[in-house]
Amino acid sequence: MTRGRRRAARYAVLAAIVTWLPIVILSIAAPSEPSGAALLRDQIAAAVRCLVCVPLFVLANELCMPRLWRIIDIFSRSGIVGDRERFDRAAARARYSMDSTFGKVVAVIAAYIASAAVGLAFPMERLADWHVNSSAALGFSPAGWWHVLVSLPVLFALAFHWMWRIAAWGMLLCRIARCDLHLVAAHPDGNGGIAFVGRSVGAFVSVGLGFSAIAAGRSAQVIAEAGRLTMSQTYFDVGYVVVIIALFVAPLLVFTPALVLTGRRGSVMYGSFARRMGAAFEQKWLIDESRPIEDRVFGVTDFSAMTDLYSITLNARKVHVVPVSRRDLMSLAVGLVIPFLPVVFLVVPAATILKQVVGLLF
Repeated sequence: MTRGRRRAARYAVLAAIVTWLPIVILSIAAPSEPSGAALLRDQIAAAVRCLVCVPLFVLANELCMPRLWRIIDIFSRSGIVGDRERFDRAAARARYSMDSTFGKVVAVIAAYIASAAVGLAFPMERLADWHVNSSAALGFSPAGWWHVLVSLPVLFALAFHWMWRIAAWGMLLCRIARCDLHLVAAHPDGNGGIAFVGRSVGAFVSVGLGFSAIAAGRSAQVIAEAGRLTMSQTYFDVGYVVVIIALFVAPLLVFTPALVLTGRRGSVMYGSFARRMGAAFEQKWLIDESRPIEDRVFGVTDFSAMTDLYSITLNARKVHVVPVSRRDLMSLAVGLVIPFLPVVFLVVPAATILKQVVGLLF
């Protein structure tokens, strides 16, 4: 493990302790609060946010950002970018913006505004027992105040900062798309030579896990309270996951116009060349049917050359309009679904799942 990842791991553990441990201590210390299993059941969503989401957002700094910058380095070394001066300015601006103090301050301010809005707007009767104290100001217990003033702001600040970074990443890709890219229609990656930029979707998996776990924790809380997962919550979870996927894929759409033009140009140029080569091939080998077939015919390279040409032409006619592979999309989708697996086991007992699996084998 690198020094940066060790440091991020320490910060992740510290953030989890600061956001979660005081809630547990203050909840247990409150004489009127439930204890044991009841308290654990009431704090599922809060526990997931503090012990899973917050650490993931912290760790993502070392898991995600280096991979994004490696993608930019590939742009720099590959020769794809025509306007290097414009590209260098855009990359430098994005590096500064993603880690700027201004962005962090904006995220913190927005986090406290969001926490205040949630604390004031959420109906008191829907709050868990550990969160409420009818004799206190605004009805919050000490644990509830810590949740509103510390735990939620930390979560919101990290989430908003990642939203800031995603926006900065999208702006960077938008500027790169305007840098006179030299795309090759027949490139075997099917994206004119920039398929590597689709790896950014996989790089954001750790961030997506953090966002997805928020909804998964809420779903687990609903099941613990109601004994089942409501349809409204199910629809919300599905829509939520789709929105997260779109959030990470949308920045890649800035390359769609260039890829469409490259595909059209390649289809015309390679198609025309293939037609002329095909006509010459037919004129040489197929027009005169009375010409005897000699043994040397089987050793000429014309046939393999035509096969290679048509294969290249086929590549030029199949340029994808979004530079992202199924593998990258699947890695992101699987990452977003993982937090919901415990929810599935809460809805369907493990014994039932095991029985169904065994039934597939016999």
